[in-house]
Amino acid sequence: MKKRFALILAGMMAFSALAGCSGGGDGGGAADGGGDKVVIGFSQDKNDIDWTQSMKEDIQAACEANGVECTITDANGSGEKAASDIEDLITLGVDAIIIQTYHADTIANAAQDAMDAGIPVIALSSEIPGVNVTSLITVDAVETGRMMGEFVEKQFPDGANIVQLTGKEGSLVNVNRGVGFHDVIDANDKFTMLAELSCNYERSKALTAMEDQLQAHGDKIQVVYCHNDDMALGAIQAIEAMGYKADINDGICVVSAADGMIPEVLDNVEAGKMVSGYFPTFGAEGVDTALRAIRGEEVEKQIIVPSAVITKANVDDYRR
Repeated sequence: MKKRFALILAGMMAFSALAGCSGGGDGGGAADGGGDKVVIGFSQDKNDIDWTQSMKEDIQAACEANGVECTITDANGSGEKAASDIEDLITLGVDAIIIQTYHADTIANAAQDAMDAGIPVIALSSEIPGVNVTSLITVDAVETGRMMGEFVEKQFPDGANIVQLTGKEGSLVNVNRGVGFHDVIDANDKFTMLAELSCNYERSKALTAMEDQLQAHGDKIQVVYCHNDDMALGAIQAIEAMGYKADINDGICVVSAADGMIPEVLDNVEAGKMVSGYFPTFGAEGVDTALRAIRGEEVEKQIIVPSAVITKANVDDYRR
């Protein structure tokens, strides 16, 4: 079995044996043999990158496998729309709500309304400040950033000049991927941060930003640290289009904090152009946790799913 699925399987097995801290709803639906159809609501911030698209697919597949309905909303990147979507799911009377957000502060009141209505709330990836959700399923994004910083430090023992491309503003995970990286790099005076630019997790914005940085700094750039794979792919496209070489050993080293999923990324890792961080979708885990909460079982308040650095040496372990 490939490592990515072994990680998911291990997590799912752990879930079934958890003696956590919070309970769920009243149960009695199809998921536990009752007559009523169980409906899980999924509030998604924006389905615009590979990771969020894979998350949606994994949630739909897990719901289908468990014989439950899934009502999905897409806020198209608007925190206000996401809050309204959650309120709509409450009105519909769904049995649990799974939330993926880049606007945690904006949707906090709506998430609290769901909790107050007795609806279990499962937050994926990002915590929701001030809301004691049923369960948070995430990766330690600070630790992921540190892992990437340590990779760069090991790869460049004499130091390097770095360009950093960050993700969606307002995303706590995005912030923490930077915090962990800077914990390592800022402690070593051999490293210089040439620029830190927000590219919203988008390939096209990273492409443009990288073109600008290459025009400004040229071959002084040795490392590009990207907060996700879409931006890393945009950076590689710019590097190669402008006559430079993307190569972790003999060129500009592209390092991505996440997500390590799609073949295009893994092919680039195998070719030695980049490394990536494995960042799960949490989809299957989210549905499993929601169903256990609906049945009234205790679930863990916080579930940390393991991450890893994907390199040429282990890339095949992460192919679907």
